[in-house]
Amino acid sequence: MSVRQTQHWNLNPYVTATLMCLGALLFSYVIQALIGAVPVYGFIAATAVAAWYGGVRVGVYATVLSMFMIYFGLVLTGVFPSTDNIVFMASFGALCLLLTWLLGRYYTYEQELQTTKTQLEFIISSMSDGVTALDRNLQPIFVNQAAAKMLDYRSPGHIAETPAPQLDQNMQVFDEQHQPIPLDDMPQRKAIFQGISSELTYLLRMPSGAERWIKQKSVPFFDAKGEVSMAISVLEDITEQREYADKLKAEQKRLQTILDNLPNLLGVMTPDGILTYANRLALELANLKIEDVINKPFPETYWWAYDPMIQTRLRSAIEQAKRGEIVRYDVDVRVSDEQRVTIDFMISPIYEDGEIVALVPAGVDITARKAVEQERMNLLLSLADERTRLKSIFENIPGIVTEMWIEDKKVTSRFTSDYAEKLLGYPMSQWETEADLWQQIMHPDDFERATKDVLAAYDRGYGIIDYRVYDSNKQLHDLEGHMKVIKGSDKREVLLTINMDVTERKNATRELSRYAQELKRSNEELQQFAYVASHDLQEPLRMVTSYMQLLQQRYKEQLDTDAQEFINFAVDGATRMKSLIQDLLIYSRVETAAREFAVINMSDLMQTIKLHLRFLLEESGAELTYDELPKIRADEQQISQLFQNLISNAIKFRAKAAPHVHIGVKRDGLFWQFCVQDNGIGIDPQYYQRIFIIFQRLHNRTKYPGTGIGLAICKKVVERHGGTIWVESKPGGGTTFYFTLPAA
Repeated sequence: MSVRQTQHWNLNPYVTATLMCLGALLFSYVIQALIGAVPVYGFIAATAVAAWYGGVRVGVYATVLSMFMIYFGLVLTGVFPSTDNIVFMASFGALCLLLTWLLGRYYTYEQELQTTKTQLEFIISSMSDGVTALDRNLQPIFVNQAAAKMLDYRSPGHIAETPAPQLDQNMQVFDEQHQPIPLDDMPQRKAIFQGISSELTYLLRMPSGAERWIKQKSVPFFDAKGEVSMAISVLEDITEQREYADKLKAEQKRLQTILDNLPNLLGVMTPDGILTYANRLALELANLKIEDVINKPFPETYWWAYDPMIQTRLRSAIEQAKRGEIVRYDVDVRVSDEQRVTIDFMISPIYEDGEIVALVPAGVDITARKAVEQERMNLLLSLADERTRLKSIFENIPGIVTEMWIEDKKVTSRFTSDYAEKLLGYPMSQWETEADLWQQIMHPDDFERATKDVLAAYDRGYGIIDYRVYDSNKQLHDLEGHMKVIKGSDKREVLLTINMDVTERKNATRELSRYAQELKRSNEELQQFAYVASHDLQEPLRMVTSYMQLLQQRYKEQLDTDAQEFINFAVDGATRMKSLIQDLLIYSRVETAAREFAVINMSDLMQTIKLHLRFLLEESGAELTYDELPKIRADEQQISQLFQNLISNAIKFRAKAAPHVHIGVKRDGLFWQFCVQDNGIGIDPQYYQRIFIIFQRLHNRTKYPGTGIGLAICKKVVERHGGTIWVESKPGGGTTFYFTLPAA
């Protein structure tokens, strides 16, 4: 507090002004006695001092009092009034008033500044946040009470002139991972030495062992020269906030665990329908991740997006909830591309201060309950309409309707419809009085099996049974019973059965089976006949060929040109006939002489095939290449024949260029797909199917010899192995045969 303030509060300023003026008067008398003149300088000084310490009003009071004393002095000396004295008094008054106004204004400004400073210091000292001011040497200029408490600093307020310890010299600061932070990274040092503002949150550990979480922001203060003169820092103790945040985080985690383990589907969305949360059950139901649905419009998420009508209904429900209504209804939502579940769905508004701030969609999976309810409803409807329905069924179904009890694994007939009399001839009175009539008329061979099937159907709730019964004329009927367990009129479970007469169907089935057996036997006999016929025909052909060749050798000189030509025709025909028979024999043996399938290494087999075809390859100059070949499960001999036939055909039907044959392969499920590709003359697409028919030829025999059975054998071999064969080609562009064989 200043000296002037002390005087202001200890002595009345008007009394001070009066004393000042009396002092000036005494001074003037002393000077007058010494020099013989009345000086006014003392009164000017008294007025100035009064205005300095008391303000404008006190200065005016001192001016008036001084003028009165000067006037009184002039009157006593006898020199007043005069024009000069009047001008002098006016000038003196004006000068004093000017000084009073100037010094009074200064006094007022200083008082306001002092008041503002006092208020500011009081405000800063009273702040809960810490405030510090450091000079360029990091010496504290000001530390408020909050900062001193946070930093364990024992000199709050204004700092004395003697050097004080640096605020951070004993500080230990750590980051979020509890790793030490270098002091040069502290905000106050960045403000002083780098001239930048910065902010940092850190854990402060003081020498006393206390720890606090501090959020600090420091800014540099620049002087008139643009240099940093000090750093001002604001420190906020966020320890409680951190502890609260940690507790809140733990509580949120606990709440999240509770919500995730609820047996209900639960979510949270904004009033506009943007989903902000979904619990684990809701996500797992459809195998979704939180990022698949979060911050997306709820009606457009996976659960709802499969059906526009369901989306429209949901949007309407959101609008209702947005108006404060609680909306509840059953809806089908998608949990996979093939599955929907029924949800008891509800949307509720959440209020805060009277405003709706969120919507909570919740649901319970009631699919199983709905199924049970539906089944119960079906049963109730069945019971309610039983008489009408049964009557209509009995009148229109050509079958015997029965109702049976199952007790202690014994079957007892309870009801049999009128159609039994029409179908089997036994009167209804007999069906009504003899509960074991079914057992009496059933074929003995079927009784035990039929009883077991009925009991199994009863345990399962439904089933089908086949059995035979005799009618009243002892004719045998095949019956097929469709059974289902239902609740009877007395609430007991009964087995309801509709017994249809399937005698004609059974006879047709048996006839079809007999025909299939006959066809199989016929095919086997036909194959055997083809084998025997082709085998036995070869001997006469060899004889014809041998004798014709012998005739040509012995009588060559005696035969003319026509005879020689006729013999050549006969030998050629017999040779071709032998070739046809041999090929027919090979074709028939695809089935009759087949071997068991075994695992074959195709790479090894291809080496053997190349060895068998080496003369054909060398003679034609053909190049044979193939991919890395797999193992297959097949008949090795037939597969070798298959590849030899296709490779031979590729070489036979070659173009002008040297033949090139390539064998490729790729996996196709349980099969390997092979291809045999050549650069030959090609095949017109119109002949794709014809070339696989036995003895079908596309070219003249003289140009391309052969019987036309090779590709038919290939087709039969592939089909025996469960595969298919086809061709792709164009005239002059080469041919590729594709076929599939089972993988090992």
